[in-house]
Amino acid sequence: GVAVPKAINFDAQRRTKELEKELLQLSERFVVKPVRQGSTIGVSIVDDPMSALAAARDCSSKFGDCMIEESILGREITVGILEGRALPIIEIKSKTGFYDYHAKYIDEGTEFLFDTIDDPAMIGKINAAALACFNALGCRGFGRF
Repeated sequence: GVAVPKAINFDAQRRTKELEKELLQLSERFVVKPVRQGSTIGVSIVDDPMSALAAARDCSSKFGDCMIEESILGREITVGILEGRALPIIEIKSKTGFYDYHAKYIDEGTEFLFDTIDDPAMIGKINAAALACFNALGCRGFGRF
């Protein structure tokens, strides 16, 4: 399988205390996002369960179904797949530290860096994970993960 962040589907009908308890077991920092959007539209990063619930209520009212994931701190990387082969790993650095819609399409200061990972074992793991996603989703031709 492919490692993914721990997450819960947000259900506005559940009691706040019940959701808060579940979130406390999930993480200390959270990513709230719509299930059916892309380009980081509607995504929030928050630092506590109550803020996660408020963000999820807002997200749900605007976009419908949403999820709350554990936030994983680290570098933003992407791997293209072309005809079943991994392309070079790209590290993405935005001015704000969050590669959101603005950083993707508006801000010209986002950097796309090659060769920032020099550990062959790590490169192999990253490429294997990208290929596993590509194959698990039944992609063909090109994909980016």
